[in-house]
Amino acid sequence: MQKKTIKKIPVNAKLAALGNQFRKERPDDFWRFASFFTLENGQEHKENFDVEALCVMALGRTFTQDKDALYKSGGFRRTLSLPPIESWQDAKLGDCPRLAKRWLSYSEIANQRCFVFTASGMTVWLPKFELARKLFFHAGFIIRAAYQPNGLDMMFHLTEGEPGEGFHIFCPAGSGIPVAYLRIPAYRQFLSWLLLNKEIKASFESIWQCLNTEQTITNGYCRWIFNFIPPKALSGLEIQAQGAFDSEHNDLLVWEVSTLKELPHNMLKAVKFSHPDLRQSVGSGKAHQGNGNNSAAEQLEIDTEREPSQQKERALIELSTDGLSYSDLIITQIEYNRKKPISKPKPGDESASGAEKVVLGTKDDVIDGDGRGGDFAVLEDTQDETEKFKDRFTVLVELIWQLADDPELQLQSLVIKPLPAVKRCHLHLKADGSERCYLLAKFVYKGRIRYLLEVDTSDNKRRLTTRIFSISLGVREAELITRILTSLIKNSLRWPISAFKTHAISLSLIRHALSNDHIASWRLRILAGIKIPRQKQKT
Repeated sequence: MQKKTIKKIPVNAKLAALGNQFRKERPDDFWRFASFFTLENGQEHKENFDVEALCVMALGRTFTQDKDALYKSGGFRRTLSLPPIESWQDAKLGDCPRLAKRWLSYSEIANQRCFVFTASGMTVWLPKFELARKLFFHAGFIIRAAYQPNGLDMMFHLTEGEPGEGFHIFCPAGSGIPVAYLRIPAYRQFLSWLLLNKEIKASFESIWQCLNTEQTITNGYCRWIFNFIPPKALSGLEIQAQGAFDSEHNDLLVWEVSTLKELPHNMLKAVKFSHPDLRQSVGSGKAHQGNGNNSAAEQLEIDTEREPSQQKERALIELSTDGLSYSDLIITQIEYNRKKPISKPKPGDESASGAEKVVLGTKDDVIDGDGRGGDFAVLEDTQDETEKFKDRFTVLVELIWQLADDPELQLQSLVIKPLPAVKRCHLHLKADGSERCYLLAKFVYKGRIRYLLEVDTSDNKRRLTTRIFSISLGVREAELITRILTSLIKNSLRWPISAFKTHAISLSLIRHALSNDHIASWRLRILAGIKIPRQKQKT
């Protein structure tokens, strides 16, 4: 594995606090922020960074900087359900009883803004910056956009197609968007969510609005205490947070938000991305979609002060992933400008030659810059397995997308994954040894959720009907699906009748199409199964 280090952070330093953000009062200077670390020997260490580094600055992280990881998180871990935004109160970090006394004496730390609310029976202190970091700060170019007026509109041109068509997001040349990000489905999904949901975009843009009205200017410097307006749609969402917990007073000071589940998204149309430099690499008869991270060096040093050259494509610095999920499926596509042959490493190109050490600068590119640029890549592709295995259900996936066009139906999710492995059973694998997959689609019809469950039996081990059903009240979706799939394997690829009889309602069994000539009737049978009249709930 590759060892990653940040030039200005000592090994095993723990990020204890963040201070004010500041810049010189001149047009060519950009925002920086103060950070406070605790070293292994207990001493304090302060560093200033450009805002691009905010991607990785979650409190409580220890920057181990070894071959296993750049950092590791710390603190008490707890899953919380966020209360209505209207109940959140504004407070200063210095008012939190869990803030260490050594940091309370620093006014720029004590004055940092927090949200305070009650969740899961405890008083939660959530620093405003940490919530914004988790919601928005997943790449340097996105952070830079937050600190500029109309930053998103300058980088992305959004248009909607004719009725029935999706959205098109065009990224102009020179907009500051590294093309490598557009090749990653997780980033296309995130950008679609950010740009298509008005309330989410307005929350992002409130960062600049707060900065513009709240910054102070003294002695040639602009200074600001981070602030923003959270989207009301966060109300009721589940998050996983970790931090300092006081069991006696039941107070939690959040250091890091590690997961945000079911972020609201209500645009089911596909989103197509294009960029003048978005070219499809082809060679040896195969297409390639690299992400720009071709550094083979043993050690990667991240220099947050270096201004890289515009002449070299930026590399992605892949780190431990951020957990984000959305309430609805986000389908994205790439529109390539043209094709290009795969280029071979040039002599002296240290990033591809296996050099012992490579240095990447994370600041914005400049014409006369030094070396190659790098960007943090921290988003996990939640649809990676679905994309990987979608060819197992080519016809059914196409039918599902056709069904999603029905005005009475809402496709909430589509997941394709390998069946779980079961001890002393082998049918989670196909006859050729490859993984046997299942498809689970979730539709909403007249306010009720309908599940479509299919298992790959293309190796002719057994024929299975497609199952469409709803789940009885009080039954957990994940537990029931796992139980069904596990029992299916144990029962030699037979549907577990008892599980459906006990925990499912409005069950429909749909036979497969015998040939391509019968696909249209298969679609109609599936549609009828989804729209079957509601049956009485089991108690």
